[in-house]
Amino acid sequence: MAFIKCIRDHSLNDEDVSRYSRQLILSEFGVESQDRLKQSSALIVGCGGLGSPCALYLTACGLGRLGLLDHDSIDITNLHRQIIHNEQTLNQPKVESAALNCRKLNSTIKIDVYNELLTSENAMKIFNDYDVIVDCTDNVLTRYLINDCSILLNKPLISASAIRFEGQLTVFNYKNGPCFRCLYPVPPPELATSNCSDVGVLGPVCGTLGSLQALETIKVLTNIGDVLSNRMLLFDGLAMTFRVIKLRQKQSTCAVCSENPIIQSLQNYDLFCQRTVSNDNPVEQKILNSDERLRADEYIKWLSDDEKVKQHCLIDVRPTHELAIGRLPNTINLPIDTIIGGGDSSMIVKTLTDLIEKHQLKNIVVICRRGNDSQIAVRKFYELLKDYNEKNSLTIGIKDIIGGFYAWHKYVDHTFPIY
Repeated sequence: MAFIKCIRDHSLNDEDVSRYSRQLILSEFGVESQDRLKQSSALIVGCGGLGSPCALYLTACGLGRLGLLDHDSIDITNLHRQIIHNEQTLNQPKVESAALNCRKLNSTIKIDVYNELLTSENAMKIFNDYDVIVDCTDNVLTRYLINDCSILLNKPLISASAIRFEGQLTVFNYKNGPCFRCLYPVPPPELATSNCSDVGVLGPVCGTLGSLQALETIKVLTNIGDVLSNRMLLFDGLAMTFRVIKLRQKQSTCAVCSENPIIQSLQNYDLFCQRTVSNDNPVEQKILNSDERLRADEYIKWLSDDEKVKQHCLIDVRPTHELAIGRLPNTINLPIDTIIGGGDSSMIVKTLTDLIEKHQLKNIVVICRRGNDSQIAVRKFYELLKDYNEKNSLTIGIKDIIGGFYAWHKYVDHTFPIY
């Protein structure tokens, strides 16, 4: 009996065919797309909330080569959303943890690890080796750096963000589409931007956006479907809605992707953005003078003076719902959004003056989560009480506690919950 040899129009082996069989039977995808994916590469910048699901899905789906770049280590506050990590990898480099779990999922793909900070000095060399760049970071400075490097090397860029219950997704520099600078030629003020350590994020929101980044990466690499270029997907997890809006076209005046670009090499992004790279760490604001501030341990000593105890009040300016996590006794809650809301401030003035008159206050001490909002509140209280103090010939001392409850936990009470 003659042996008839199977004809294969692809480079997939038998294990590949079995592993990816549920993708191969998709008429829009098929063996040709799987073969392309196997020959392709992608670099994920940021192995956190977005990078975790993105890396896992690209690994599982059979990407040929995956690069993982991150310079941060794993903290317990990461685990609710950064699902590629676990309790056993706490304090380890994120890239090592991510690579370990990707290899456990699919040992057939090549994984490169870059445990380093992305800079203008190393970006071009690293990016050059990959077909697609995936931006899974959470700070403005790095977004400009990633964008510019992708444009200079002509790499498609899959970009997403996730905060609170919401997320955004788009693809930059794809088939003459716009880049990040086309939309945002000038970086926003530092205080106008937020990250999840400041305002929070629900874990599955990151999972949703990171998974969609993996999907767009696969579409770009395999040339299937309608890639999300010139459009942006907006996700609202509370309302459970997905909207797609049209973006402005590639700008003829763009500094980096126009026909006559001003930027032809990577810049000093610290200078351009007027900030430095941070991970998930808050920016420490310097609003008050040193004599307007108290260290947490100084406040404890201050409380040993019975007269001061009687003649002061402690105002907690965190959002009301955060008080349920942990609070100090005998504090008054005035949320920072209420204080600086921009509406009628008479209610705040009345609250403060009633406290002053009822308790014969000479001092007000303000505390917040990390020592930033409290400084803003102190400045606002001075402004609101100016007329009252002058009218009544009073000098009410107003100070904040440096470092807020983070400092309280560190220097006073280790049992106070940090979040």
